[in-house]
This record gives sequence, structure tokens and C-alpha cells, in this order.
Amino acid sequence: MSLVPQNSSVFYINAAAVAAQLHKAKKIAQRVMLASSNAGVLAFRAGQSAAGFGALTSFISELAKKTVKMSDEINTIAIDISKLSTYSLSTQSASEKMHWVMKNAERSSHNSAHIESLVKPMMQVDALLEEQEMAIAAKVRQLSEQLSEMKKELSSAKIIGTMSLMESTQAESQHRAALADNAKNIVDAATEIEQHVDTSLALMKAALLAQKSNNTGI
Repeated sequence: MSLVPQNSSVFYINAAAVAAQLHKAKKIAQRVMLASSNAGVLAFRAGQSAAGFGALTSFISELAKKTVKMSDEINTIAIDISKLSTYSLSTQSASEKMHWVMKNAERSSHNSAHIESLVKPMMQVDALLEEQEMAIAAKVRQLSEQLSEMKKELSSAKIIGTMSLMESTQAESQHRAALADNAKNIVDAATEIEQHVDTSLALMKAALLAQKSNNTGI
């Protein structure tokens, strides 16, 4: 068995923290969608001089929509991890109690029948715990992969946002400041979302390190 109560607790707590981080990221991404929509309107008003800016904002809008979708998916995985960790803690507790009873029963030569009756259910509980641990590990890997993919998308959003900022300088003077401000807001928002994703990745890494440390007896 790989996980112990302390590790299940870490996964439960950290997964809940990830869900909170991704909820914040989703709210920011929704603001980016609105900002990119406003930027598109501004670019349209600015006309041909902001044509490049308008094209870039459509990419930003798509990336923001994808970020919202990925946030929901990651949040679902994080909730699953929390639930599985709760089940694992309960199963671990049952396993420990059964092993304790077995150990005490073995001390007496008069409890052989009692010991026999405990073996099968104890093995079943241990098998269930191992199954739950494997399910948690699979979900953690899935969550980490999704977070890494989301980080790549955010890097693209920041690059496109920076390009939009450069494109805003080509617009007519009366539109230039508004376009630049909008582009800056998009870059800032993408950076803020990235920080939430980095925090989430760090939380999962900490939980995995705790698991590895326990498994190797460190």
C-alpha cells in the first residue's frame, strides 16, 4: 500500500486548494473574454489602422473560452481527488483497526477461529484501499497534465496579448490609448491566471512529494 492517512489528507487539502485556485482563474478568464470582446469593438471602430489588433483579439477570445472550459474540467478532477481521498481515509482507518485486532488476537492461542474469520475481510479491505490509492494517483496525474496544458495556453495568450499591445501603436491616435490599455489588461489577466495555475501545480507537486517521501520511508 502506498498512501497513508497523512498523504490522503494532503491530497484532500491540496485538491480543495486547487479547486479554489481554478475558480479564481475561471473568473479572470471570463473577464478576459469580456475584455477581448470590448477590444474587438474598439478595433472595429478604429478601422483599418487597427485591423491587426482586431485579428489578435479574436485569438485571445478563443483562448479565454478554452481556459474557462479547462478550469471547469480541472476543478471536476480536483473535486474527484478530494472525494477519493475521503474514501481512502475511511478505508485506511478500517484497515488499521482490523490489523490491530488481528495482531492482538494472534497473541492468544485460543483465538485461532477468530483469526481465521478476520483474514478474508481484512484482505478485502486492504485490496479496496489499494484500488482507491491507484484511482487517486491516476486522477493526480490527470490533473497535473491538464494544469501543464493550461499553462501552455496561457503562455500563448500572453504572447498574443503583447503582440496586441504592439499592434495598438499602429492605430490612429484617438484610439491608440484605449487599445493599448485593453491589450495591457489582457496580458495582466493572463499573467494572473498563470500564477493561479503555478500555485495549483506546486500544490500537486507537494502532495506527490509527500507521498514519495512516505513510500521511501524518509
